[in-house]
Amino acid sequence: MKRLSKLMLLVMGYGLLVVVLSSILSYPASAQGPSLPVRVTNTGAQAVPTVAQGTTTVAGSVSVANTPSVNVINTPSVNVANNTSNPIPVNITNNIGRTPWWQSLASVSSGPPIGPSSYTVPSGYRVVIEYANVHAIYSRNDASPGPTLGTYVPEVLLRVVPGSIGSEFDIELSPAEHVFSTTGRFFAASLPIKVILLPGWVIDVADNAADDPNSGGGSLLVYLSGYMEPAP
Repeated sequence: MKRLSKLMLLVMGYGLLVVVLSSILSYPASAQGPSLPVRVTNTGAQAVPTVAQGTTTVAGSVSVANTPSVNVINTPSVNVANNTSNPIPVNITNNIGRTPWWQSLASVSSGPPIGPSSYTVPSGYRVVIEYANVHAIYSRNDASPGPTLGTYVPEVLLRVVPGSIGSEFDIELSPAEHVFSTTGRFFAASLPIKVILLPGWVIDVADNAADDPNSGGGSLLVYLSGYMEPAP
């Protein structure tokens, strides 16, 4: 009976020891001492990948390689500091193919030719005339001033022949007198106009100097300027 009591005490003591040990082993361990900073000494060849959060300021030069897609959102202001020695290539999206254009046209009633008498718009292009400069010189047959001397003002016309799609129409260019004498008169004008010429259209200039009974003939020279561009 005593032996049985000792055996039971031994078993109970062993069980109690197991319970105590299991409770100790299952208790969570806590870090000891204050927390310390961690410094990563990797080089650029062994960079640690990170993900930026929020607003990030980047100093120095930034290289974007492998032609990725870069999205700029929230319509921020982007300043480009390139100068003329390092310009940024651009593409012109408006007025593509537009080039400056000018043409002189002449009409001579006496004397040698002083310029082309007409102009034809090239195929595949259109011309927009924006300015006209008129110079007209007329000699006179009457040697002495009379009551009608200087009363005649010539009518200068820019004549447009729109190919085969319509009839000729005229645009009046009214010059003002600048010099008057008993032997000749000089007229000039500089004025803005707006004339659109399509491919194949022809223009020339003319005046009505022959309507002046005292006119001995003269010359008319008109300078036209604007731009040429591919026809739509």
